[in-house]
Amino acid sequence: MRWMIIVASGETDQLAELRKGALEIEAKIRQSGGDCVVHEAASVEDVRRLRGNRHDALTQLIIVTASLPDSRVGLNSQNLSGLTFIREVQAEPSPPACILVSDRREHWGDVRGMDQCRLLVVGAGTNYIDDCANLAEDLGVWAGAVEPQARPRGVDLPIPASDRIPQEAVVDQAYALIEVDLPVDAKYATIRSVVKYPRRDRAIDNTPLGLKQRQVDELIHESRKLSGKFSKALKSTTQYLEWQNDYRALGERFFKLLNTREFAEQLSYAKGVAGPDVRLRFNLEGPVYDGLWESLFDPKANRYLMLDSTITRKGRGFIDQGNRVKELSDKGAEC
Repeated sequence: MRWMIIVASGETDQLAELRKGALEIEAKIRQSGGDCVVHEAASVEDVRRLRGNRHDALTQLIIVTASLPDSRVGLNSQNLSGLTFIREVQAEPSPPACILVSDRREHWGDVRGMDQCRLLVVGAGTNYIDDCANLAEDLGVWAGAVEPQARPRGVDLPIPASDRIPQEAVVDQAYALIEVDLPVDAKYATIRSVVKYPRRDRAIDNTPLGLKQRQVDELIHESRKLSGKFSKALKSTTQYLEWQNDYRALGERFFKLLNTREFAEQLSYAKGVAGPDVRLRFNLEGPVYDGLWESLFDPKANRYLMLDSTITRKGRGFIDQGNRVKELSDKGAEC
């Protein structure tokens, strides 16, 4: 059985990365005894043309970006034509396997009800090869490389008993935790994460965040000032009318501080796999504990992170700080 993979993006560099992922999937299909051809597209119009009059959607894998333009004429379009197209094909009686590619984690809610679609949240550190292959496997692409079974909309394919995962087990295993470890000396700040989900587990050990000491000190100072204003307002009959603006402004500064490549990539992956409910824990030492870390506000999404994620602060011991310094020093020596 011959499979057709279509990768589509209006950005040349991203299209090249998606093609690498498609070639990895092609190799898996061939290893499973099937055949495959990979096509590239730069617009929704191109994808429609490549699909043509071929009605065997069960042997198609379509990987498109949410912002894919309608046509080559509008390559710089900011419309979400790719997302609209995915919704359209997923409404077919027997929809093809699809992967929606987006840098906006809120699109997880759009694909949530699509049986044959998965979301790939991308960022600066995305591994397109591994992530595309993992999602294709989750869709059962090369498992049906030789004789794909019908996938009528809303009806699950029969799964061998040995491979069957009870739904309650999936719920129990879906888990995402991101921990930011911040000692007094900000240069030793690290981030680590654990994502637990069937076939998409990932754990990243302590990775340096590269925070600036001056910026951390300024935010701790501003946090104390704002906390003082809150306390004063509670004891006074005078209302603190500007508290929402001040709290949001501080939250944006905290987000800007933390939104390094490592933080953004790990948060995007966690939300893309486990959904918006991600646990974010700050392990804080001494004076940095006073920072209003839970105020994190993403200006691009125009939303506080704590509205979707559980954010907690935890004290950090001095002994642990000494061990962390030694560990990071050892890693530096090995490099």
